[in-house]
Amino acid sequence: QALLRVPRAMNLGFGDQGNQQSQQFAWHACTICRAPIKVSYFLIGYNLYALVQTLNGGWHAWNFFTTLAQQVILVVTVLGHEFGHGTMARRVGGEISHILLWPFGGICFSSRPRDLDNRQMLKNDLKIVAAGPTTHFAMAPLWMAIALVVKAVQDPFCKQPEPKLAHFYGLEDGCFDCSSAWECVSGFLNPLAGGGPPPNGNVYGQPLISEVGYFFWSTCGIAISMNVMLFLFNVFFPMYPADGCKLLAIGLMYCCGVRPRRAALILVMASVVCAAIIIIYCLFQLRGAMGGEGGGGWMVGVMGMMAVMSLTESYRIWDLRKKKLLNTHPYFFAARSWNATRGGVTMVNSSDLDDEVEPTQQCALGDAVATCTAAACPCCWRGASRRTQDAESAVTEQAIELTLTPEEIELRRQHRAAFLSRAEAQLQYNRMSVRELEEERLVSRAGCE
Repeated sequence: QALLRVPRAMNLGFGDQGNQQSQQFAWHACTICRAPIKVSYFLIGYNLYALVQTLNGGWHAWNFFTTLAQQVILVVTVLGHEFGHGTMARRVGGEISHILLWPFGGICFSSRPRDLDNRQMLKNDLKIVAAGPTTHFAMAPLWMAIALVVKAVQDPFCKQPEPKLAHFYGLEDGCFDCSSAWECVSGFLNPLAGGGPPPNGNVYGQPLISEVGYFFWSTCGIAISMNVMLFLFNVFFPMYPADGCKLLAIGLMYCCGVRPRRAALILVMASVVCAAIIIIYCLFQLRGAMGGEGGGGWMVGVMGMMAVMSLTESYRIWDLRKKKLLNTHPYFFAARSWNATRGGVTMVNSSDLDDEVEPTQQCALGDAVATCTAAACPCCWRGASRRTQDAESAVTEQAIELTLTPEEIELRRQHRAAFLSRAEAQLQYNRMSVRELEEERLVSRAGCE
Protein backbone atom coordinates (compact mmCIF):
# COMPACT_ATOMS: atom_id res chain seq x y z
CA GLN A 1 0.00 0.00 0.00
CA ALA A 2 2.91 2.33 0.68
CA LEU A 3 4.05 1.94 -2.89
CA LEU A 4 0.62 2.92 -4.19
CA ARG A 5 0.94 6.32 -2.52
CA VAL A 6 4.15 7.14 -4.38
CA PRO A 7 3.53 9.35 -7.44
CA ARG A 8 4.67 7.97 -10.76
CA ALA A 9 6.29 11.30 -11.75
CA MET A 10 5.04 11.03 -15.35
CA ASN A 11 6.84 7.70 -15.88
CA LEU A 12 10.03 9.53 -16.82
CA GLY A 13 12.25 7.80 -14.27
CA PHE A 14 15.19 5.66 -15.30
CA GLY A 15 13.79 2.63 -13.51
CA ASP A 16 10.37 2.96 -15.16
CA GLN A 17 11.79 3.58 -18.61
CA GLY A 18 14.38 0.82 -18.25
CA ASN A 19 11.79 -1.74 -17.16
CA GLN A 20 9.41 -0.69 -19.91
CA GLN A 21 12.07 -0.89 -22.62
CA SER A 22 13.41 -4.24 -21.43
CA GLN A 23 9.91 -5.71 -21.46
CA GLN A 24 8.37 -4.12 -24.57
CA PHE A 25 11.03 -2.42 -26.69
CA ALA A 26 14.06 -4.68 -26.47
CA TRP A 27 15.46 -7.57 -28.43
CA HIS A 28 16.87 -10.62 -26.64
CA ALA A 29 20.29 -10.73 -28.31
CA CYS A 30 21.98 -13.59 -26.44
CA THR A 31 22.75 -15.09 -23.04
CA ILE A 32 26.24 -14.71 -21.56
CA CYS A 33 27.20 -16.53 -18.36
CA ARG A 34 23.53 -17.26 -17.57
CA ALA A 35 22.68 -13.54 -17.96
CA PRO A 36 20.17 -12.64 -20.72
CA ILE A 37 21.36 -9.67 -22.79
CA LYS A 38 18.65 -7.37 -24.17
CA VAL A 39 19.25 -4.56 -26.65
CA SER A 40 16.84 -1.64 -26.92
CA TYR A 41 15.33 -1.01 -30.34
CA PHE A 42 16.13 2.67 -29.83
CA LEU A 43 19.84 1.86 -29.47
CA ILE A 44 19.74 -0.19 -32.66
CA GLY A 45 18.02 2.67 -34.48
CA TYR A 46 20.51 5.21 -33.17
CA ASN A 47 23.51 3.12 -34.29
CA LEU A 48 22.03 2.56 -37.75
CA TYR A 49 21.37 6.29 -38.07
CA ALA A 50 24.99 7.07 -37.14
CA LEU A 51 26.24 4.63 -39.80
CA VAL A 52 23.97 6.12 -42.45
CA GLN A 53 25.28 9.60 -41.61
CA THR A 54 28.79 8.49 -42.58
CA LEU A 55 27.53 7.88 -46.14
CA ASN A 56 26.66 11.54 -46.68
CA GLY A 57 28.76 12.77 -49.57
CA GLY A 58 29.63 9.30 -50.79
CA TRP A 59 31.27 6.13 -49.53
CA HIS A 60 34.22 6.67 -47.21
CA ALA A 61 35.42 3.36 -45.85
CA TRP A 62 37.50 5.02 -43.12
CA ASN A 63 34.57 6.98 -41.66
CA PHE A 64 32.18 4.04 -41.89
CA PHE A 65 34.42 1.45 -40.22
CA THR A 66 35.69 3.92 -37.61
CA THR A 67 32.11 4.70 -36.57
CA LEU A 68 31.27 1.00 -36.53
CA ALA A 69 34.33 0.26 -34.38
CA GLN A 70 33.32 2.98 -31.92
CA GLN A 71 29.85 1.47 -31.57
CA VAL A 72 31.21 -2.04 -31.02
CA ILE A 73 33.75 -0.83 -28.46
CA LEU A 74 31.08 1.15 -26.59
CA VAL A 75 28.77 -1.87 -26.41
CA VAL A 76 31.58 -4.15 -25.22
CA THR A 77 32.75 -1.62 -22.64
CA VAL A 78 29.26 -0.99 -21.24
CA LEU A 79 28.57 -4.72 -21.18
CA GLY A 80 31.78 -5.36 -19.23
CA HIS A 81 30.85 -2.57 -16.82
CA GLU A 82 27.40 -4.02 -16.18
CA PHE A 83 28.81 -7.53 -15.74
CA GLY A 84 30.99 -6.06 -13.01
CA HIS A 85 27.83 -5.06 -11.12
CA GLY A 86 26.13 -8.38 -11.82
CA THR A 87 29.10 -10.57 -10.92
CA MET A 88 29.48 -8.85 -7.56
CA ALA A 89 25.72 -9.21 -6.96
CA ARG A 90 26.17 -12.94 -7.48
CA ARG A 91 29.10 -13.04 -5.08
CA VAL A 92 27.04 -11.52 -2.27
CA GLY A 93 24.22 -14.01 -2.84
CA GLY A 94 22.07 -12.42 -5.56
CA GLU A 95 21.47 -13.20 -9.21
CA ILE A 96 21.38 -11.39 -12.55
CA SER A 97 17.89 -11.09 -14.01
CA HIS A 98 19.03 -9.53 -17.30
CA ILE A 99 21.20 -6.74 -18.70
CA LEU A 100 19.68 -4.01 -20.85
CA LEU A 101 21.72 -2.00 -23.37
CA TRP A 102 19.96 1.22 -24.32
CA PRO A 103 20.87 4.76 -25.51
CA PHE A 104 21.67 5.87 -21.94
CA GLY A 105 24.25 3.12 -21.41
CA GLY A 106 23.33 -0.08 -19.63
CA ILE A 107 21.29 -1.37 -16.70
CA CYS A 108 22.01 -4.57 -14.82
CA PHE A 109 18.77 -5.83 -13.28
CA SER A 110 19.96 -7.99 -10.38
CA SER A 111 18.73 -9.23 -7.04
CA ARG A 112 20.49 -9.38 -3.73
CA PRO A 113 19.78 -11.10 -0.41
CA ARG A 114 17.58 -9.13 1.96
CA ASP A 115 19.12 -9.10 5.42
CA LEU A 116 17.70 -7.70 8.64
CA ASP A 117 21.00 -5.91 9.19
CA ASN A 118 20.83 -2.66 7.22
CA ARG A 119 24.55 -2.09 7.59
CA GLN A 120 25.37 -5.41 5.94
CA MET A 121 22.97 -4.60 3.11
CA LEU A 122 24.64 -1.21 2.66
CA LYS A 123 28.02 -2.95 2.55
CA ASN A 124 26.77 -5.35 -0.13
CA ASP A 125 25.34 -2.49 -2.18
CA LEU A 126 28.61 -0.57 -1.89
CA LYS A 127 30.48 -3.60 -3.25
CA ILE A 128 28.03 -4.01 -6.12
CA VAL A 129 28.06 -0.39 -7.24
CA ALA A 130 31.87 -0.10 -6.95
CA ALA A 131 32.43 -3.26 -8.99
CA GLY A 132 31.19 -1.61 -12.20
CA PRO A 133 33.74 1.24 -12.44
CA THR A 134 36.46 -1.12 -11.22
CA THR A 135 36.19 -3.12 -14.46
CA HIS A 136 37.70 -0.16 -16.36
CA PHE A 137 40.97 -0.76 -14.50
CA ALA A 138 41.11 -4.12 -16.29
CA MET A 139 39.72 -3.13 -19.68
CA ALA A 140 41.92 -0.05 -20.22
CA PRO A 141 45.24 -1.90 -19.64
CA LEU A 142 44.00 -4.70 -21.91
CA TRP A 143 43.45 -2.25 -24.76
CA MET A 144 46.83 -0.66 -24.04
CA ALA A 145 48.49 -4.05 -24.41
CA ILE A 146 46.65 -4.64 -27.70
CA ALA A 147 47.81 -1.20 -28.95
CA LEU A 148 51.43 -2.09 -28.17
CA VAL A 149 51.03 -5.37 -30.03
CA VAL A 150 49.69 -3.47 -33.07
CA LYS A 151 52.68 -1.12 -32.88
CA ALA A 152 55.15 -4.00 -32.61
CA VAL A 153 53.57 -5.73 -35.62
CA GLN A 154 53.60 -2.55 -37.73
CA ASP A 155 57.12 -1.34 -36.95
CA PRO A 156 58.92 -3.82 -39.29
CA PHE A 157 56.67 -2.79 -42.19
CA CYS A 158 57.13 0.98 -41.90
CA LYS A 159 57.91 2.65 -45.22
CA GLN A 160 60.96 4.54 -44.01
CA PRO A 161 62.10 7.50 -46.16
CA GLU A 162 65.64 7.77 -47.46
CA PRO A 163 68.11 8.90 -44.77
CA LYS A 164 69.05 12.08 -46.68
CA LEU A 165 65.42 13.14 -47.09
CA ALA A 166 64.66 12.22 -43.49
CA HIS A 167 67.54 14.39 -42.27
CA PHE A 168 66.64 17.28 -44.59
CA TYR A 169 62.97 17.38 -43.65
CA GLY A 170 63.55 16.47 -40.01
CA LEU A 171 61.55 13.24 -40.19
CA GLU A 172 61.50 10.87 -37.23
CA ASP A 173 62.39 7.20 -37.32
CA GLY A 174 59.74 4.55 -36.74
CA CYS A 175 56.03 4.44 -37.41
CA PHE A 176 55.05 6.58 -34.41
CA ASP A 177 56.41 9.66 -32.73
CA CYS A 178 57.17 7.98 -29.41
CA SER A 179 60.30 6.43 -27.95
CA SER A 180 58.92 4.12 -25.25
CA ALA A 181 55.88 1.88 -24.81
CA TRP A 182 54.45 4.12 -22.08
CA GLU A 183 54.90 7.25 -24.17
CA CYS A 184 53.06 5.58 -27.05
CA VAL A 185 49.91 4.76 -25.07
CA SER A 186 49.87 7.33 -22.23
CA GLY A 187 48.45 10.01 -24.51
CA PHE A 188 45.21 8.05 -24.81
CA LEU A 189 44.73 8.18 -21.02
CA ASN A 190 43.97 11.90 -21.15
CA PRO A 191 40.58 12.35 -22.85
CA LEU A 192 41.23 16.09 -23.27
CA ALA A 193 44.60 15.63 -25.01
CA GLY A 194 43.06 14.68 -28.35
CA GLY A 195 44.44 11.15 -28.53
CA GLY A 196 47.82 9.47 -28.56
CA PRO A 197 50.88 10.19 -30.68
CA PRO A 198 50.15 10.60 -34.39
CA PRO A 199 51.97 8.35 -36.85
CA ASN A 200 55.14 9.70 -38.47
CA GLY A 201 54.84 10.70 -42.10
CA ASN A 202 56.95 11.02 -45.21
CA VAL A 203 57.88 14.19 -47.06
CA TYR A 204 54.33 14.40 -48.44
CA GLY A 205 52.73 14.05 -45.00
CA GLN A 206 51.51 10.53 -45.71
CA PRO A 207 51.74 8.16 -42.70
CA LEU A 208 54.45 5.53 -42.78
CA ILE A 209 52.11 3.00 -41.23
CA SER A 210 49.62 1.15 -43.41
CA GLU A 211 46.00 2.28 -43.43
CA VAL A 212 44.85 -0.98 -41.87
CA GLY A 213 47.50 -0.76 -39.17
CA TYR A 214 46.54 2.84 -38.37
CA PHE A 215 42.87 1.82 -38.18
CA PHE A 216 43.63 -0.78 -35.49
CA TRP A 217 45.94 1.66 -33.70
CA SER A 218 43.30 4.40 -33.55
CA THR A 219 40.63 1.86 -32.55
CA CYS A 220 42.71 0.81 -29.54
CA GLY A 221 43.20 4.47 -28.68
CA ILE A 222 39.46 5.08 -28.83
CA ALA A 223 38.87 2.12 -26.51
CA ILE A 224 41.43 3.38 -23.97
CA SER A 225 40.03 6.91 -23.94
CA MET A 226 36.46 5.59 -23.72
CA ASN A 227 37.26 3.53 -20.63
CA VAL A 228 38.87 6.53 -18.97
CA MET A 229 35.93 8.83 -19.78
CA LEU A 230 33.32 6.32 -18.61
CA PHE A 231 35.20 5.79 -15.36
CA LEU A 232 35.51 9.53 -14.68
CA PHE A 233 31.86 10.18 -15.56
CA ASN A 234 30.49 7.31 -13.48
CA VAL A 235 32.58 8.03 -10.38
CA PHE A 236 33.10 11.79 -10.27
CA PHE A 237 29.86 13.07 -11.82
CA PRO A 238 27.15 12.33 -9.23
CA MET A 239 24.09 12.69 -11.43
CA TYR A 240 21.38 10.09 -10.96
CA PRO A 241 21.63 7.25 -11.99
CA ALA A 242 25.41 7.29 -12.55
CA ASP A 243 27.44 5.10 -10.22
CA GLY A 244 28.95 8.19 -8.60
CA CYS A 245 25.49 9.16 -7.36
CA LYS A 246 24.97 5.83 -5.61
CA LEU A 247 28.56 5.77 -4.35
CA LEU A 248 27.92 9.17 -2.78
CA ALA A 249 24.68 8.16 -1.07
CA ILE A 250 25.75 4.72 0.15
CA GLY A 251 29.23 5.94 1.07
CA LEU A 252 27.74 8.66 3.27
CA MET A 253 25.45 6.19 5.03
CA TYR A 254 27.91 3.31 5.39
CA CYS A 255 31.30 5.02 5.79
CA CYS A 256 30.33 8.31 7.45
CA GLY A 257 27.26 7.31 9.44
CA VAL A 258 25.06 9.95 7.78
CA ARG A 259 21.32 9.40 8.26
CA PRO A 260 19.42 8.31 5.11
CA ARG A 261 17.29 11.47 5.05
CA ARG A 262 20.36 13.71 5.02
CA ALA A 263 22.11 11.46 2.47
CA ALA A 264 19.03 11.69 0.23
CA LEU A 265 19.04 15.49 0.47
CA ILE A 266 22.74 15.64 -0.45
CA LEU A 267 22.12 13.29 -3.37
CA VAL A 268 19.26 15.44 -4.67
CA MET A 269 21.35 18.60 -4.43
CA ALA A 270 24.32 17.06 -6.28
CA SER A 271 22.15 15.43 -8.95
CA VAL A 272 20.18 18.62 -9.66
CA VAL A 273 23.38 20.65 -10.06
CA CYS A 274 24.90 18.09 -12.46
CA ALA A 275 21.67 17.82 -14.49
CA ALA A 276 21.48 21.61 -14.74
CA ILE A 277 25.05 21.73 -16.08
CA ILE A 278 24.20 19.20 -18.80
CA ILE A 279 20.97 21.01 -19.75
CA ILE A 280 22.83 24.31 -20.09
CA TYR A 281 25.47 22.62 -22.24
CA CYS A 282 22.80 21.08 -24.47
CA LEU A 283 21.04 24.43 -24.86
CA PHE A 284 24.30 26.08 -25.97
CA GLN A 285 24.87 23.25 -28.45
CA LEU A 286 21.32 23.64 -29.78
CA ARG A 287 21.78 27.38 -30.12
CA GLY A 288 24.98 26.83 -32.11
CA ALA A 289 23.27 24.31 -34.38
CA MET A 290 20.40 26.71 -35.08
CA GLY A 291 22.89 29.44 -35.87
CA GLY A 292 24.78 27.26 -38.33
CA GLU A 293 27.84 26.92 -36.09
CA GLY A 294 27.64 23.15 -35.77
CA GLY A 295 26.78 21.12 -32.71
CA GLY A 296 23.47 19.50 -31.95
CA GLY A 297 22.85 15.98 -33.13
CA TRP A 298 21.43 12.90 -31.52
CA MET A 299 24.04 12.70 -28.79
CA VAL A 300 23.13 16.14 -27.48
CA GLY A 301 19.46 15.11 -27.47
CA VAL A 302 20.28 11.93 -25.54
CA MET A 303 22.27 13.91 -22.98
CA GLY A 304 19.44 16.42 -22.57
CA MET A 305 16.86 13.66 -22.12
CA MET A 306 19.10 11.96 -19.56
CA ALA A 307 19.35 15.22 -17.59
CA VAL A 308 15.56 15.68 -17.63
CA MET A 309 15.04 12.11 -16.42
CA SER A 310 17.61 12.72 -13.69
CA LEU A 311 15.66 15.77 -12.51
CA THR A 312 12.50 13.64 -12.48
CA GLU A 313 14.16 11.01 -10.29
CA SER A 314 15.54 13.73 -8.00
CA TYR A 315 12.03 15.10 -7.53
CA ARG A 316 10.77 11.59 -6.78
CA ILE A 317 13.41 11.12 -4.08
CA TRP A 318 12.54 14.52 -2.63
CA ASP A 319 8.83 13.61 -2.59
CA LEU A 320 9.52 10.26 -0.91
CA ARG A 321 11.62 12.02 1.69
CA LYS A 322 8.82 14.49 2.39
CA LYS A 323 6.22 11.69 2.74
CA LYS A 324 8.54 9.58 4.96
CA LEU A 325 8.50 6.81 2.35
CA LEU A 326 12.19 7.05 1.56
CA ASN A 327 12.64 3.38 2.49
CA THR A 328 10.69 2.38 -0.66
CA HIS A 329 13.53 3.71 -2.83
CA PRO A 330 16.24 1.10 -3.53
CA TYR A 331 19.02 3.50 -2.50
CA PHE A 332 17.57 4.34 0.91
CA PHE A 333 16.06 1.12 2.27
CA ALA A 334 18.03 1.83 5.47
CA ALA A 335 15.60 4.67 6.21
CA ARG A 336 13.35 2.05 7.80
CA SER A 337 14.88 -0.51 10.15
CA TRP A 338 13.06 -3.42 11.70
CA ASN A 339 14.37 -2.28 15.07
CA ALA A 340 16.23 0.73 16.41
CA THR A 341 17.84 1.60 19.73
CA ARG A 342 16.83 4.97 21.12
CA GLY A 343 17.71 6.17 24.57
CA GLY A 344 18.81 2.66 25.51
CA VAL A 345 15.44 1.18 24.50
CA THR A 346 14.90 -1.16 21.53
CA MET A 347 11.91 -0.07 19.43
CA VAL A 348 10.29 -1.90 16.52
CA ASN A 349 9.09 -0.06 13.41
CA SER A 350 6.09 -2.06 12.22
CA SER A 351 4.77 0.68 9.89
CA ASP A 352 5.51 1.37 6.23
CA LEU A 353 7.00 4.78 7.04
CA ASP A 354 10.61 5.73 7.69
CA ASP A 355 12.04 5.62 11.19
CA GLU A 356 10.95 8.57 13.30
CA VAL A 357 13.71 11.06 14.11
CA GLU A 358 12.05 14.05 15.75
CA PRO A 359 14.26 16.98 16.80
CA THR A 360 13.49 18.78 20.04
CA GLN A 361 13.26 22.17 18.29
CA GLN A 362 12.92 23.46 14.77
CA CYS A 363 15.35 25.93 13.25
CA ALA A 364 15.04 26.33 9.50
CA LEU A 365 18.18 28.46 9.07
CA GLY A 366 20.29 26.23 11.28
CA ASP A 367 19.09 23.10 9.52
CA ALA A 368 19.88 24.63 6.11
CA VAL A 369 23.39 25.61 7.22
CA ALA A 370 23.95 22.16 8.73
CA THR A 371 22.75 20.45 5.55
CA CYS A 372 25.02 22.55 3.29
CA THR A 373 27.98 21.97 5.60
CA ALA A 374 27.28 18.25 5.62
CA ALA A 375 27.19 18.26 1.83
CA ALA A 376 30.65 19.85 1.76
CA CYS A 377 32.16 17.65 4.48
CA PRO A 378 29.62 15.02 5.57
CA CYS A 379 32.04 12.88 7.59
CA CYS A 380 32.56 15.75 10.05
CA TRP A 381 28.89 15.41 11.06
CA ARG A 382 29.08 11.75 11.91
CA GLY A 383 29.60 11.97 15.64
CA ALA A 384 27.43 15.04 16.12
CA SER A 385 24.45 13.55 14.28
CA ARG A 386 24.58 10.31 16.24
CA ARG A 387 24.90 12.07 19.60
CA THR A 388 22.05 14.40 18.69
CA GLN A 389 19.86 11.50 17.59
CA ASP A 390 20.48 9.56 20.82
CA ALA A 391 19.81 12.63 22.95
CA GLU A 392 16.59 13.44 21.08
CA SER A 393 15.44 9.81 21.39
CA ALA A 394 16.14 9.74 25.13
CA VAL A 395 14.16 12.96 25.67
CA THR A 396 11.27 11.55 23.60
CA GLU A 397 11.20 8.31 25.64
CA GLN A 398 11.21 10.23 28.93
CA ALA A 399 8.36 12.47 27.71
CA ILE A 400 6.28 9.42 26.76
CA GLU A 401 6.83 7.71 30.10
CA LEU A 402 5.79 10.84 32.02
CA THR A 403 2.33 10.66 30.42
CA LEU A 404 1.74 7.01 31.43
CA THR A 405 0.31 5.59 34.64
CA PRO A 406 2.52 3.35 36.84
CA GLU A 407 0.57 0.27 35.67
CA GLU A 408 1.12 1.19 31.98
CA ILE A 409 4.82 1.80 32.58
CA GLU A 410 5.17 -1.60 34.25
CA LEU A 411 3.26 -3.25 31.39
CA ARG A 412 5.57 -1.59 28.82
CA ARG A 413 8.61 -2.85 30.71
CA GLN A 414 7.19 -6.38 30.81
CA HIS A 415 6.54 -6.31 27.07
CA ARG A 416 10.07 -5.11 26.44
CA ALA A 417 11.54 -7.79 28.66
CA ALA A 418 9.45 -10.49 26.95
CA PHE A 419 10.48 -9.23 23.51
CA LEU A 420 14.16 -9.19 24.45
CA SER A 421 13.87 -12.71 25.89
CA ARG A 422 12.32 -14.01 22.68
CA ALA A 423 14.96 -12.26 20.60
CA GLU A 424 17.76 -13.71 22.75
CA ALA A 425 16.27 -17.21 22.52
CA GLN A 426 15.92 -16.92 18.76
CA LEU A 427 19.51 -15.71 18.50
CA GLN A 428 20.81 -18.66 20.54
CA TYR A 429 18.74 -21.06 18.44
CA ASN A 430 20.15 -19.62 15.21
CA ARG A 431 23.69 -20.07 16.52
CA MET A 432 23.20 -23.77 17.33
CA SER A 433 24.93 -26.27 15.10
CA VAL A 434 23.17 -29.19 13.41
CA ARG A 435 24.65 -31.59 15.96
CA GLU A 436 23.38 -29.52 18.89
CA LEU A 437 19.91 -29.34 17.35
CA GLU A 438 19.85 -33.11 16.88
CA GLU A 439 20.95 -33.70 20.47
CA GLU A 440 18.26 -31.34 21.74
CA ARG A 441 15.65 -33.15 19.69
CA LEU A 442 16.74 -36.53 21.10
CA VAL A 443 16.67 -35.19 24.64
CA SER A 444 13.18 -33.80 24.12
CA ARG A 445 11.98 -37.12 22.72
CA ALA A 446 13.47 -39.03 25.65
CA GLY A 447 11.76 -36.68 28.07
CA CYS A 448 8.39 -37.27 26.43
CA GLU A 449 8.81 -41.02 26.61
